[in-house]
Amino acid sequence: MATPSPDQAVGGKSQNGDTQATEGEQEGGPRRSWASVAAGGKPAKGTSGPAKGLNGRIPEEILAKLREQTEDCIIIDPEVLERCRSRRKLTLFGRFLGRSLPLELLKRNLSRLWNGIDRFAASDMSGGYYLFRFEKEEDMVHALTKGPWTIQGRVLHLIPWRNNFRPSAEAFTSAPVWIQLHNLPQEYWELEALVPVAGYFGKPLRVDETTMDHTRSRFARVCVEIELEKPLKKAVWLGPKEDKVDLRVVYENIPMFCYRCGGIGHRAGWLRTYE
Repeated sequence: MATPSPDQAVGGKSQNGDTQATEGEQEGGPRRSWASVAAGGKPAKGTSGPAKGLNGRIPEEILAKLREQTEDCIIIDPEVLERCRSRRKLTLFGRFLGRSLPLELLKRNLSRLWNGIDRFAASDMSGGYYLFRFEKEEDMVHALTKGPWTIQGRVLHLIPWRNNFRPSAEAFTSAPVWIQLHNLPQEYWELEALVPVAGYFGKPLRVDETTMDHTRSRFARVCVEIELEKPLKKAVWLGPKEDKVDLRVVYENIPMFCYRCGGIGHRAGWLRTYE
């Protein structure tokens, strides 16, 4: 059954183009079925269709109206649904912050990175997400906890199984990224000092090997988990007031990001507001 778009969510038009009232529009009118809602409509006030950059997602305001106006609902027996979910428990979802990679390229790289895992299957989903299925729980835990996994300079963000996961409705709230700490004095390269320094920018996940063994010393490189709903921190003073130095940070492979909807590939200012 097709999901109505925002263009179809409110009201409708007759064949001659005249606007016509939809069943249930007036207060006290009967509740509409899903079919009647999907049959026709016009965009919400002040819009001409889906907001640019939403990648096909229906805004939550429109979904809320649909929930109020429709009565059709498919119910699966809870025991059947629980059995179906139990067979999917050894599953992870994943996506890159930014453009996704071709599936076969992803598989080849993960086969190398996950060489300690016996068998896994990978498939692509909508919205730039991937689905990873494992045969053993310890393999799934290894993939989830031993990362972050970096492919072509981009970090794969893995998400544990959760019920009702819908790629088209998911929005990033956090993601692992590699940062470069420039102008960092050498005494701060020691792990016990480096980790709290990196913690200012996000949750530290891993220190690059070249930083650990000092084979490259132009900058310290650390993978941190950042909260995407907050502005990126760009610079900070390091050290006591009388002897402070300016610490600069570079975020690797950060695409355009919308702090309003959590989507990738557009900025918040590009979104239209649905009333």
